[in-house]
Amino acid sequence: MNGYNHLYNEWWRTDLADMIKRDRNHPSVIIWGIGNEIPNYRHYKNAGETIAPMLVLCKELDPTRPACVGDNNCKLTDKNGVTEQLPIMGFNYIERDFGSKDMYRPMHEKYPENLCFGSEVNKELCYHIALRDNPYVIGGFIWTGIDYLGETKELGRRGWNSSLLALTLNKKYEGALYEACWTEEPRIFHHFLRCLSIRTYGIHYIRTGWRTCRIKQKKGCLAGIKEKARKLLPQYTTTVMK
Repeated sequence: MNGYNHLYNEWWRTDLADMIKRDRNHPSVIIWGIGNEIPNYRHYKNAGETIAPMLVLCKELDPTRPACVGDNNCKLTDKNGVTEQLPIMGFNYIERDFGSKDMYRPMHEKYPENLCFGSEVNKELCYHIALRDNPYVIGGFIWTGIDYLGETKELGRRGWNSSLLALTLNKKYEGALYEACWTEEPRIFHHFLRCLSIRTYGIHYIRTGWRTCRIKQKKGCLAGIKEKARKLLPQYTTTVMK
């Protein structure tokens, strides 16, 4: 569909080599990527044969850095012989595969010698907890750090707004939360807004200017959610939730 699949066999070696030769002297490069969310890695049983020569070329041109893929369905990719070859495992949104409690643990237990990281994660706190509590998880890249124009997903939105910083670079609620996670000093963040009902992974978060409460979703009944919020936060929600 994207066109490169028609050119891959002829050009992959040239393109990959050019990228590595161009950037291998930059100290900011720590890992080489040989594909992000590639459907072939998930759906073709010979995917392991596809990445093998790519890993060899990476090692030949730069023996100092590992190579990885951005894997957004590790259960399928692993079955197709990809994961077992990777010197470091990159996972995109791995809580979708194993849940927010297990996260990276199942893949670490299968490949205990390999480090892993979140090659793409969201702002959910479970990713920071997985990083904090497991020494084999070396980091993660949040999609995204800053809001941007594009990927509006619904009418009325200016762009992507699930980030740590707003378009103005002002710190958002989630940004303050992550800041608190990375320091031992106490943090207070005053966050004023009208009360919102936000559905995330089947749970409604009722946010006010002072606190956030988590309420289990009632099927198609926002009125029930609001009523429960009024009982939990009477002095803050009664006047703003209409």
